[in-house]
Amino acid sequence: YQADPWSRAYAYDDFGEISETAGAPNQLQRFFGVGEGLTSLEPRVVRVFVPEGAPTHVLYLHDGQNLFDPNAIWGGWQLAAQAAPGLMFVAIDNTAQRMDEYTQVADDIGNGAIGGLGDQYADYLEAAVRPLIDEVYGEAPVVGVMGSSRGGLISLHIGERNPAGYDFVGS
Repeated sequence: YQADPWSRAYAYDDFGEISETAGAPNQLQRFFGVGEGLTSLEPRVVRVFVPEGAPTHVLYLHDGQNLFDPNAIWGGWQLAAQAAPGLMFVAIDNTAQRMDEYTQVADDIGNGAIGGLGDQYADYLEAAVRPLIDEVYGEAPVVGVMGSSRGGLISLHIGERNPAGYDFVGS
C-alpha cells in the first residue's frame, strides 16, 4: 500500500505513514503551503496533533517534520505519544533556510552572511500559522512556543519579541 501524501489526516504504523479520515481524537493533521502570499518566507507544511476534546494548551514547535515521524532523524521526537490531555502540538516544518530563519542576527563566519531572518520567521508564525490554527481549532487559553537547538534560539527570540502573545517559552 501507499499512503496518500496529500491526506490532511495521517498516522504512523509499523510500515510507515498511513492516511486517515479527519475528525478522530488524538490525530495528526497537516496543512500544506501555509503562508502562501502572506509573508516574505517560503510557504511550508504545518503539522498538528489534535487532542481529544477542545485544546486547553497549544504549543508551537519548529522543525515539524522531525516531531511525529518515528523514521525522522534520530528517531524523531514522537511527540504524539507524549501529549498530556488537552495539549495540542503545532509543528512548523523547516526549509533549506533553517539556519537563516532560526537566527535573529546575521553573522559572517567566513563564507558570507548567514542568519538574520528571525524577525521574518516570527512574523510568519504570527501572520500565517497562529491565525490558521485559531480559525480551525479555536484559540487555546494557554499558548507556548518551544524548540531545540536553533529552534530553541528562535523560540526565545519569538517570546522576547512578543511577550504578551505567549504564556511560556521552552528552549
